[in-house]
Amino acid sequence: MEEVKVREESVAINQPSFEVRNFRENRPTYAIGGALKWKNKPKKAKTYPVVDIDKVRIREGGFVVREDVLAQSKELYEEMQELIPVALDAKNVLVNGYEQYLIAKEEGHKTITYVPVKISKTEKRIRHKKNKERWRKQRYNARKAQRKKQKKSASKTGKTDTK
Repeated sequence: MEEVKVREESVAINQPSFEVRNFRENRPTYAIGGALKWKNKPKKAKTYPVVDIDKVRIREGGFVVREDVLAQSKELYEEMQELIPVALDAKNVLVNGYEQYLIAKEEGHKTITYVPVKISKTEKRIRHKKNKERWRKQRYNARKAQRKKQKKSASKTGKTDTK
């Protein structure tokens, strides 16, 4: 199945920082910007939410694959038979952990564990600006259609608009 692309970036971007560690000994969390942070050994085993791998969306330009992280992640996967959870935002867009995603696809996994991440303020501003422009166009087109409909109904009844 083909990856679902998100039209936000048209060029490959670098992911936030990512360090491979054994997540049985340390607990992975993600900062607001998507950078991976390791916390001390958890008191009890943490369960992570799971999402269908086909529902994970990738930015249009993709990510720059870090070969060293990919190699370390493969070694850890062979040893532990589990992947470090990836970072997904509220719309299932991959924020960090692209190498983990590639390994899961390669191994034929149907689901992948993730940590929900809030988007950064700068990314929120960019999305708001794009949405604002889209909403403006939608309102314009709706008003245009309404005026056209009024003109059409006025011409049928024989009345003319004096405005």
